[in-house]
Amino acid sequence: MVGLAWGSLPPEVRRSAAVAVLDTLGCALFGAQFPWGTITGGLATGEVSDGSASVVGSTRGPIPSLAALANGTASHGFEVDDIVPGALVHPGAVVVPAVLAAAEQVGASGEDVLAGVIAGYEVTARLGRALGPEHNNNGYHTTAVAGPVAAAVAASRVARANAADTARACGIACSMSSGLKAFTQGTGGMVKRLHAGLGAQNGILAWQLAARGFTAPLQAIDGRYGLLQVVGGPTSDPARLDEQLVEEWAITRLWVKAFPCCGLIQTTAQAISEIKASEGLTANEVASVRIGLSHRACDHNGSPDPMDTMGAQYSVPYCAAVALTGDVTDPRPFLAEGLDDPAPRAVIPRIELYVDEEVEAHFPSGSEPRSRSRCVTAAHTAGPFGTHAALRSMPAARARSSRNSTSLPPP
Repeated sequence: MVGLAWGSLPPEVRRSAAVAVLDTLGCALFGAQFPWGTITGGLATGEVSDGSASVVGSTRGPIPSLAALANGTASHGFEVDDIVPGALVHPGAVVVPAVLAAAEQVGASGEDVLAGVIAGYEVTARLGRALGPEHNNNGYHTTAVAGPVAAAVAASRVARANAADTARACGIACSMSSGLKAFTQGTGGMVKRLHAGLGAQNGILAWQLAARGFTAPLQAIDGRYGLLQVVGGPTSDPARLDEQLVEEWAITRLWVKAFPCCGLIQTTAQAISEIKASEGLTANEVASVRIGLSHRACDHNGSPDPMDTMGAQYSVPYCAAVALTGDVTDPRPFLAEGLDDPAPRAVIPRIELYVDEEVEAHFPSGSEPRSRSRCVTAAHTAGPFGTHAALRSMPAARARSSRNSTSLPPP
């Protein structure tokens, strides 16, 4: 990634990088309006500094690390940012804010900006896959674990740092990797959004420290007591770090969300929406819904009574109920006032989650979202009636169209 040359990259990779930047900026513009966006943005711009970095929604320029914190938090601010399938990670919300902050500091060219984005996405995806599933099952948030390292590499590439400085930046960033999934337990608060901001901020700090000669272990990713061993555990796989390097590019294989909720819930929301539309069903006509998921999704996303926006966006029962009773592309049911709507709450007791063995066998290695959930069966109140949907990937262009066609009101 250090010597990634813009001129040698395939056209598809270049185009995908530009789209990824625009998509992330769109997510940031929306997310910056919410309390977690205004709090981190206010913190960044309220610090007295001579920084020249930019914060979405503000004309004041903080230092790069604080700009990355605010913009990363805003980009991950409403569960609509991109995902790398099979890696359980959100690359854009971490990488793009770090790249832009570094670029403003060093006066990087547009080509170096996009090369940094490509490098950061690649590291996010490869490290996310190499970490394996166990760390996530145990409660680590992969974006917060892989994010600092990816942001450090991306910033280093933007600044045209040499290999030694980039390696040191990675070593520093590994000691900044963290992030717990306590936000999945009903009262998520704002902290999940902060994970992307902290990843971007820590990547900037790691790059800046390394550039000033700060040293670090050079085997902090895959060496003894490194990130893969300590956080990844027995299911980590160092071979995935350079598997098919420069043959496949993560940035060309992104999953763009159509619905403002957890990635594991996208196919459930899609299936229920399609079943409802094709069968002409109303929520009152549905006696029961069975949703087949992985064990991890049942465990982490099964809360039937979410208490805040984050909890609702991470709850399969709540998102399924919203899909049955309204429009799950609309962000309003996930805002504070929407959570008091009795319609989806009344449907939740009719929704059953179960572990589907085929999904379990593929999670999380599947390259398509069908590895996230496989089938939804709806039973009609009038008698034996069922609709079974085998779930498939929604193309990125269609997902963007679906998301962009929805009016996203300010909070």
